[in-house]
Amino acid sequence: MVLSMLPAMPNVFGGRIEFAEKAFPILAEHKGTAVESAIHSIKLLPCQACRGTGKVSKRELVRPAPLVRGIPIMHTWEEDCPACGGYKDVYDVRVTPRLLEVVDRLGHVARDEKFDALRQAAAERLAIAMEVRDKVLTAFRCVPVVETTVRARSNYDGTGYNDTYSTLTGVTTAPAGQKPFHAEMAPLIEPLWARLGFQAPVGQAVLIIGTTSDRTEAGGWVWMRMKPAGKGPDAILLCGSPQQSVVPDGKVVFGGLMVGRWIPEGMALPPAPAAGAKGPPPPTEGLLPKGMLPVILAVVAREGK
Repeated sequence: MVLSMLPAMPNVFGGRIEFAEKAFPILAEHKGTAVESAIHSIKLLPCQACRGTGKVSKRELVRPAPLVRGIPIMHTWEEDCPACGGYKDVYDVRVTPRLLEVVDRLGHVARDEKFDALRQAAAERLAIAMEVRDKVLTAFRCVPVVETTVRARSNYDGTGYNDTYSTLTGVTTAPAGQKPFHAEMAPLIEPLWARLGFQAPVGQAVLIIGTTSDRTEAGGWVWMRMKPAGKGPDAILLCGSPQQSVVPDGKVVFGGLMVGRWIPEGMALPPAPAAGAKGPPPPTEGLLPKGMLPVILAVVAREGK
């Protein structure tokens, strides 16, 4: 067992923390190799447009202009792939559940001497969640190479003149325009918290991109607030002990286990259903009641820009 159910804690950010029975005990049911396997599975999808090369080949048949000698020339050149921006791979929606799997397995592994190394490896992989790719792509156009030849000629009467003609001898390329390229992983991950954040805590793994603030200590633990970058509720983070808090200040990608709820001071709890009551479940069944915030046990976090 990693962690048993903790007692309720008052005076945390002007409210109290209550832990969910269904979230505990948190068992060390995974081995380190399972965590490592999940970490290694986080890979971006090779770009199909360029087959993972980062370049696309273009070709154009350039014909001699009117009054220009020569034969048509087929010219080929390469440009950065417009689909991946030349990065060779693309952000893939399948990365999101794989990151969540890393958080879940890491949250259910023994806190032994190998745990810090596993968490560091997981944090490095989590950095992909806040990657941003910005680049300017340059398109090219064909430019004919025309050679002009001048020959001296003479008429029958002995007067001279110059005979000038042009020949298509080759083709080169020149910039034809530029287009910005932008891609980021965050929009593929942020909807996850919008879906999970309002659910009742049962120890499920979650992943949030947001900003942490308001660090405090209560009950021998360090607590922080977190505001998500996208949709979904704010969260209260159980970050660890004062000697070892795993969550940095500022913008982070954060993974943890939903273990409880934060209840504002003076807020009355909804009445429990009567024993043996029949009928459909109340509308809040399976959801966090309005006004409360989810409490998340920190597993791994990575600071971002």
